[in-house]
Amino acid sequence: MKNFAYSLIIKNNVLSEYRTLKKPIPGYDDGNGVHVKHGDCKAWMEFKGDKWVCPVCGGKILKSAAYEYINELNHRFYEEVEDADYEDYW
Repeated sequence: MKNFAYSLIIKNNVLSEYRTLKKPIPGYDDGNGVHVKHGDCKAWMEFKGDKWVCPVCGGKILKSAAYEYINELNHRFYEEVEDADYEDYW
């Protein structure tokens, strides 16, 4: 088991809020420490195969869509760091 985890929230079919969790939630991550919470149902989504599935409503999000969002956030972060003065940032 990993000692870190990350979470995304999907609400109204929009991904948001990429943050670190204090500890992983067994059975809900994709094996890489990524979790998704369904904000509409307030439930952690279970990872099954290549997607997360809400145990309350059955809503789904593909792993590829979640990772695309994470990559987009990382790209934006690196652009901000690149544009900022290193001393000011750190």
